[in-house]
Amino acid sequence: MKFQVTIPEEYRQAYQSFWYNCIAVRAADLKARCPFVAGGTPAASGGARDGSLAAETCIDRLLQNFSERVVRDYLGSVASQPEAIEKMRPYFGSTPRQ
Repeated sequence: MKFQVTIPEEYRQAYQSFWYNCIAVRAADLKARCPFVAGGTPAASGGARDGSLAAETCIDRLLQNFSERVVRDYLGSVASQPEAIEKMRPYFGSTPRQ
């Protein structure tokens, strides 16, 4: 028996966009809250929520193990990559938003 899951494109796109946006937002302000609501299909709404919350969880874990300066620098380096900017674009353009 083979179990196969198909992830809707809207979910994937929203997840990635909100994940990278959260990384960029928290790179600028580690205490900031990331947006997690997207309009559109239920898949897009779920992807936005899941992507933002996953990034928040990763960042919080990093902060448990590294200094704020190290985490901020790391997040900034991730957020400034061309891939990050491209993935944010569908929901945020090229500017991260809280």
